[in-house]
Amino acid sequence: AALAHALVALSRLAEDASILEAEINPLVVRAAGEGVVAVDCLVRVSGGEE
Repeated sequence: AALAHALVALSRLAEDASILEAEINPLVVRAAGEGVVAVDCLVRVSGGEE
């Protein structure tokens, strides 16, 4: 369930027009009930007009 929640949250982020790029690597799925961990991530947003 935690992975599904993380993917839904990422897809909501992707709907934002100011988000140019998003990367999570790696995304660690822990044991049941312990959630997921984004070990390293990058989100690049627009600084206005491009």
